[in-house]
Amino acid sequence: MKSIFIRSRPGATLDSQITSLEYSPRRFLKPVNLGETGAFKSQIPDLDQVVSTLQADLRQACSLKLSGWAYWTWDTDEQKDLWNLKEQNGYLERHLAPRYFNWCGR
Repeated sequence: MKSIFIRSRPGATLDSQITSLEYSPRRFLKPVNLGETGAFKSQIPDLDQVVSTLQADLRQACSLKLSGWAYWTWDTDEQKDLWNLKEQNGYLERHLAPRYFNWCGR
């Protein structure tokens, strides 16, 4: 498995972030995972905007034939500049959980 690592930013598409990686679904025979994604609080201070930006990135990852995704970071407070999924009583966790958000729209 190969992994791609990005940080979501307002107005930036996943396409624009991985162009420099020369990614193409036909190029890799192994599954390619969006190895970690996340959002900096300084770039996206509003949680609703974090949700919409991340959901758009994850839907785009599916359309690019990525096989899965992981979020950085789930529940640690060491990196205070990044949103984690447990902050604000699990707001991001609830909005990105596969039970509530189908990233491939199936």
